[in-house]
Amino acid sequence: MNDQINPRLARIEEKLDQLTEAFNLLHRMDERLVNHHNSMSRLGNRVDECDKRLRNLEIDAKGQGVATSNIERIGWIVFSACIGLAVWLIKKGAV
Repeated sequence: MNDQINPRLARIEEKLDQLTEAFNLLHRMDERLVNHHNSMSRLGNRVDECDKRLRNLEIDAKGQGVATSNIERIGWIVFSACIGLAVWLIKKGAV
């Protein structure tokens, strides 16, 4: 009877060892998936933060563009006035 039970118990132990290895492998894979999910979450948060910063920079750039445009217009007005004054002075002196 022992001769029949021992091989059977050995096969059962072998199957249990295989199941334990498979369970450990599944557990490690689950941990990896959780870690990847957490990493992706952190990356998503970083992308959202960069997106917010980019929007703020675009808003600031638009505001600076308007200010720069107005300064450029004033500069051209002053430049044109100086040219007009120079031409007027030349004509007045030539007359």
